[in-house]
Amino acid sequence: MARPVKLYNHSVAPNPRRVRIFAAEKGIELALEEINILAGESRTPEFLAKNSSGAVPVLELDDDGSYLSESVAICRYLEGLQPEPNLLGRDLSELALRLTFTRRARRLSVDASQQKDASSVASHYNRIDSRRLQ
Repeated sequence: MARPVKLYNHSVAPNPRRVRIFAAEKGIELALEEINILAGESRTPEFLAKNSSGAVPVLELDDDGSYLSESVAICRYLEGLQPEPNLLGRDLSELALRLTFTRRARRLSVDASQQKDASSVASHYNRIDSRRLQ
């Protein structure tokens, strides 16, 4: 069995959560190293050498000792490591369709968190649409 891939993680941050879910769906074992971003652990010189932006997630690459940051880039790398099950699309139209729905879901979740209820979200989009038509 392959050695687990090391992920610098913060357990409640959304971007590392995306990578953990993606890896779990692909059956890729991750060795998690918890970085307490609230305590400033991502701002230490040691961590900044791995990711100069001081953000998590960061994936440590075994082959050359380099690091990948940004959750989407990490997920694409994991897709390349283990192509099945395919989660990102087999061709350009599948990829585009998945990206479309991912962006829509993200927009709705952000809007919903800023609104009091689902009807407020709907009225928000109706206002935007009516402004576009004017």
